[in-house]
Amino acid sequence: MNEVNLPVELVHHIVNYLLDGRSSIWRDLSLISRRFRVVCQAILFEKLVFKRKYTRETLPGRKFLSIVQGNPRIASYVREIRILDSDVRGLGVERMWMSMDDKFGMALGLIPRDNVRKFALQNVSTWECLPLATRAAIASLCSSSNLASLHIVCAPMQLLQLCGPSLEHLRLENPCVIGEESLSALGYCKRGGQAPPLSLKTLQLSSCDSEGLFAMVSVLLDPLKVNLGGLQRLCIDVRSIDMQDRGSINLSSFEGLRAFSFWSKPKGGGPLSEFVELLGTVPKSAPVERIHFHNTLGYVATRHFNLGLDNNPNKGWANSFDSFVAENLSTVWKLKKVKLEFYVLWELDVRKELFPKLGDAGILELNVKRGPETICFQFSLVFQLKWGDDNYEPGSTAIL
Repeated sequence: MNEVNLPVELVHHIVNYLLDGRSSIWRDLSLISRRFRVVCQAILFEKLVFKRKYTRETLPGRKFLSIVQGNPRIASYVREIRILDSDVRGLGVERMWMSMDDKFGMALGLIPRDNVRKFALQNVSTWECLPLATRAAIASLCSSSNLASLHIVCAPMQLLQLCGPSLEHLRLENPCVIGEESLSALGYCKRGGQAPPLSLKTLQLSSCDSEGLFAMVSVLLDPLKVNLGGLQRLCIDVRSIDMQDRGSINLSSFEGLRAFSFWSKPKGGGPLSEFVELLGTVPKSAPVERIHFHNTLGYVATRHFNLGLDNNPNKGWANSFDSFVAENLSTVWKLKKVKLEFYVLWELDVRKELFPKLGDAGILELNVKRGPETICFQFSLVFQLKWGDDNYEPGSTAIL
C-alpha cells in the first residue's frame, strides 16, 4: 500500500466530504493508504450502533469483539454508543439479543469508558436477564467522566444515578425501575449526598403511564439530585396518558428555560388549556424564546368540537391562549416563535385569524394536519434537541 503524504487534517476533510451519506465507499477510501485507512476507521467507529435485525445474524458483541481483537486501536475511536435490544417499536421478541450475547459485556469493556460522550440504551427486554458482565459494562459507560448525553428508552432509570456532572442532555422514554441492589451488586453505588447535583441543559420526558411520569418527575425535581435552574430546553410528552391520570407538573424550578415543547391529547377546556396551565408555572424571569405545542386530537376532536365555518366553536380557547401568551410577550418573556400543531382525523377549523395578537407579532406558526395517516408520526422536536439516534448518520456510523 502506497503512503500518501498529506496532512492528517486534509485527509479528514477529504474523507468526510466523500463519505457524506455514502457509507459504502469507506472501504475503498481506506485502501488508498495507511493514513486514509486510519482516518476512515476513526470516523466510522466514532459512533457505534449495536442491534440485530435477524436471528441468523452474528451477535453484535461477538462481531465487535472479533473486529477489536484484529485491530485493538478501533476501540479507542468510539465516542458515541447506541444499543437496541429490539427494534424501535419493540416488535418481535426474537430480535432481543442482549441476554443471549455472552461476549457483549467483554466487547463493551474494551471501549475506554471516559472516551464515551453519548450513550443510548433502548428497549432492554429484562435487565435482570442480561449477563452480569453486560450489566456491569453498561453501568460503567454511564459513569463516564465525559458523558454529556444519555438516552434511556424502556431501560432502568436508576442508571441516571451513576452519571457525573458532565451530563448535560437527558432523554427518558418509558424507563423502568429496578431495585437499588441491582446496581450495588455490580459494584456501583448511586451518587451520594456529597456529590454535586446534575446540571442539565436539555431534558426530554415521555411516558405512557402516570406512574412512570411521576417516577421521573420525583427524581428530576429533587434539588439534591438535579439542578434545573440552568435547564434551557424542555420537552414533555404525555400523549399516551389519560387526562385524569396526569396530575399536575410544576415548572417553577426552570428559571433558565428558553424553549418548551409539550405533546398532549385534549383536556377539558380546550386543547390548549393544559399547555396554558404549564406555562403559568414557568418563572416570570425565565428567558423563554420558543414554545411548541403538539396536540393529537384523533376521534375525540371530531366529536367534541362542533365543526363549522360560521361562529367558529374554537374561537374561545384560541383567543384565551392568544391573550395569555401576548400578555407575557409584552411583559416578561422574549418569545421569538410560537408553534402550534394539531393532528386530526377529519376537519378542524383552526386558523391563524383565531390568534390575532400572535399573528400581529409575526411569531406564530400553525400546522393543522388531517387524515388517518397523521395520527402515526415520528417523535421530533422543533427546537432541534438533536443527539443520539437523530445524529447516527449512515456515512459515519458502524452498525454491528
